Amino acid sequence: MVTYVIGHKNPDLDSVASSIALAFFKEKIGEKEWTPAVSGKVDDETEFILKRFGFATPQVLNSLAQKHVALVDHCCIAQMVPDFDKADLVEVIDHHNISDIRTNKPIHYHSEPVGATSTIIATYFKSHNVQIPKNIASLILTGIISDTDMFKSPATTKLDKDIGDELAKTSGLDIQKIGTEMFKIKSKFDKKNMREIITEDLKDYDIPAPNNLKMGVSQFKLMDLKEFMKKNDKAMKDDIAKFIKEKKYDIFIAMITDLNEESSQVYAMGKTDLFEKTFNVKLKDGSVYMKGVMSRKKQIIPKLLGETE
Repeated sequence: MVTYVIGHKNPDLDSVASSIALAFFKEKIGEKEWTPAVSGKVDDETEFILKRFGFATPQVLNSLAQKHVALVDHCCIAQMVPDFDKADLVEVIDHHNISDIRTNKPIHYHSEPVGATSTIIATYFKSHNVQIPKNIASLILTGIISDTDMFKSPATTKLDKDIGDELAKTSGLDIQKIGTEMFKIKSKFDKKNMREIITEDLKDYDIPAPNNLKMGVSQFKLMDLKEFMKKNDKAMKDDIAKFIKEKKYDIFIAMITDLNEESSQVYAMGKTDLFEKTFNVKLKDGSVYMKGVMSRKKQIIPKLLGETE
């Protein structure tokens, strides 16, 4: 039976790279019929990398019902493809907080506090003495570059950097050069509408009782925050307000991260008292500049989840 390797909703490069690389690795160690999949349309950065290194976009799965599934880059039900409760989960590889999944049998579960799931996948090739082909090395490396913001993110670890250096040698890629190309594509906001910007890298969180909050946290990364704010500040606020009503969020947060300044303008709407209390900030007309904040996973989510417990 086929085992589908799939990442979270709103797939990013790390989740797609991890899916493809893990399926390839499994085949090399004799575990057949592992197939990469995605939860929906890939973003511009991911599409660029897949084409650049000769990979087809994995098939889209709209339901996990009656399927053998391995999850990469997430373990939160709110971020999964529908019908997880009807799937046969066999493995999870992730680098986020352990969330709300439950299984009725033992599974392979591997989570590490590293900057990218791609980093974890790369260690499997090393530990099993499986040679990484140039195109797979390129894919894994760019997944790490993307999720660690070219190793600038506070979530970056020594392991990410060491693996990145090794993969750069194997792939022949210049990290600075390919990273700059990726970020230029990632940060092209002039061709996107506001809804695309606030949903392209959106993750949902169900905060349990006693709060019972539905929270969404999105992140859009660019090279020039000032230019974005000058052109889009009002439109951003207006569309977030509409989106909250449509999707019935209790709180919604949108991070607009400047990769050059390594800081973010953070919009928050809904139960904003929770946000202001957690980060000891005061929103001004719906947003606040947060110097040094780049990582949703390490700097935003842990504090918000901790505040709601």
